[in-house]
Amino acid sequence: MRNCRRPLLLCAPFRALASALLYCALLWQAPMAYAQNLQAGIAAFEHRHYEFAYRIFKAEAGTDAEAQYYLGRMFAEGLGIKQNQQRAIRWYLKAADADHVDAQFALGELFTRGRDIGKNYHEAGRWLTKAAQNHHADAALRLGGFYLSGRGVDKNPSIGIAWLQQAQALGNEHAKEQLRQLQDQYPKEVFERASKQQQQLGIKRQGRHE
Repeated sequence: MRNCRRPLLLCAPFRALASALLYCALLWQAPMAYAQNLQAGIAAFEHRHYEFAYRIFKAEAGTDAEAQYYLGRMFAEGLGIKQNQQRAIRWYLKAADADHVDAQFALGELFTRGRDIGKNYHEAGRWLTKAAQNHHADAALRLGGFYLSGRGVDKNPSIGIAWLQQAQALGNEHAKEQLRQLQDQYPKEVFERASKQQQQLGIKRQGRHE
């Protein structure tokens, strides 16, 4: 802290201290005073105070997609509550239907892995597509693999490569490496076709909850 020559509040140690003090202040207030405060719930979640976070997310979940997403995550991972994949899916679906991109990707992951619910690659592909169209780099990466293998979708290497190119454009390093490896497996015509198909992917101009 002695080496920080910027204004005091801009120094990282003091920002962290201020954040911690704010969070402690929230905890000491009457719970109902912050029942509608989503940011307090997120702060509690990040500090692993899951019981407090759950109460806030539950209060907000009627109208707020972010709260619905966090409830889905808590049930999916068993964070502070008993793990329940079915309830996780219900909350994720509410958020995903409101175009919450992280919830869309989470559904794609749940249906891909199939833990306690059985694998469903068709549903996985559907939700990964929605997330990828909303500029989710990991979803674009995973979807590219689906099209290359024909898992959950009709096999189409050029579309698969197009999604990997999209993931790379969004900064995904794994996509960059996969594209490099695929150059040894497919002729350049496939890559040229993939570049032309970028406009057919249905990518939105601006994603939400990125």
